[in-house]
Amino acid sequence: MFKNRLQLSGILILFVFALYGNRSYETLLLPDSHGYLMYTMQMTDFHGLLSSIRTIGYPLFLNLIHKVFNDFSVIATVQLVIHELSITALFFGLLRFGFHAWGALFAVLPLFFFNSFFSCMLTDSLVMSTGLFTLAQIFYMHGKVEKPTVPEWIVLSILLALSYHMHPRNLSYLIIAPLAGLLLYYSKNVILHGRMRWNQFRSVVISYALVVTVPFFCYCLFRFVVVGHFGLVSFGGINIIGVTVPMMQQATLSRLSQDVQPLAKKILDETGRLNLQKFDPPTRDHFILGYRFYKPLEMTRHYNTHIHVVSVPAVVELQGVDNVRNNKLLLKLATETILLYPVEYVRWVLSGLINAVNYNKVYIENVNLVLLFVFLIFFRWVAGIASCEKKGKSYLMLDHQFSVLSAVAIMVFFLMSLLVVLVEPPLVRYMEVATVLVPSLISFLLWKIACQSWLLLTGKD
Repeated sequence: MFKNRLQLSGILILFVFALYGNRSYETLLLPDSHGYLMYTMQMTDFHGLLSSIRTIGYPLFLNLIHKVFNDFSVIATVQLVIHELSITALFFGLLRFGFHAWGALFAVLPLFFFNSFFSCMLTDSLVMSTGLFTLAQIFYMHGKVEKPTVPEWIVLSILLALSYHMHPRNLSYLIIAPLAGLLLYYSKNVILHGRMRWNQFRSVVISYALVVTVPFFCYCLFRFVVVGHFGLVSFGGINIIGVTVPMMQQATLSRLSQDVQPLAKKILDETGRLNLQKFDPPTRDHFILGYRFYKPLEMTRHYNTHIHVVSVPAVVELQGVDNVRNNKLLLKLATETILLYPVEYVRWVLSGLINAVNYNKVYIENVNLVLLFVFLIFFRWVAGIASCEKKGKSYLMLDHQFSVLSAVAIMVFFLMSLLVVLVEPPLVRYMEVATVLVPSLISFLLWKIACQSWLLLTGKD
């Protein structure tokens, strides 16, 4: 796997350096942390855990930390170690897929220092780590021409379950996993080896369908039997009502179903009493190609207020404290509102995706890096055209690896961002997870250009 021990030593040094020289290890408590602690301390109430607004993954993780260490202050250290292990797993997954050891090292290099929330008692760090573990397994299991083995499918199904039980936005991996896996399988068989066994390909497609749907369906069915709700968690309605409240109007109240009209009236009365502004009056900078979109501040300004100050108290007043029933009613009201104002909802989703891309630039923290990335791609394209007759197998292999890594990175970013903006604004901490492979692309591209330039200059392959 390694031509010498230098590459292995390099990743071990990075691991230790990131672990001991990264940032403060003090565990930070944020507003959402108290909710997770509450459910952790009530772990004996199994019905309450399944009917809560939180997925079960992080409360179970906190409960395990409490039992093993009896101290929540170690959470920052544990989450950082898990993050470094997930990066190491991705490194070995890339190696198994065929990446050169140095190329794989450059691909994972930025990730050792890319996790702003590992010190927070929040799901974000483990959401990123479980996603990286899942991607690592997909690269690993498609590292050979043959179809994956049964144990490899089992490992993937476990990692997927761990991933979406940490946070609902990782449900995007139920789509990312089969798309990325089939892309890797196709590229390994057709692009690199020039052949495709269609019977084997159909077997892989069926296996992905089973791995993705069966565990998820079984868990949702289990929750339905226990709490009466078929889904991962009873939170979708509570989330999306924050999006749809600004769209609601008194004039269309009568067009809603009878069972949601009282709730809608309470919400509209309360937003009027609080004088919550819906959206900013449009100005010239609100338009892209003539299309009106919402700015990030517009999308986030009253989102939490619409949920926790207006909608949730209103539904509790009507139905009492029953999260499952309340979530269903809020979801029904939000759905009917979207059907009444589909154009406004499409505007919200498109605005969210536009702002997600903008957040991607904010996360890189320097737009010059984006410009550098574009320039490097243009330079590679020009250099490749000018010297196409010198391209050998090693040269083309680097092109293939960068294309595969780019496709997977785009899948993760777009599908996770889309899942987020369907129900809430694209917050910075969500976008950091969605853009996890962007720094890997930049780093790998720099190494790729250096290697291909050397191959062109020396004529070696």
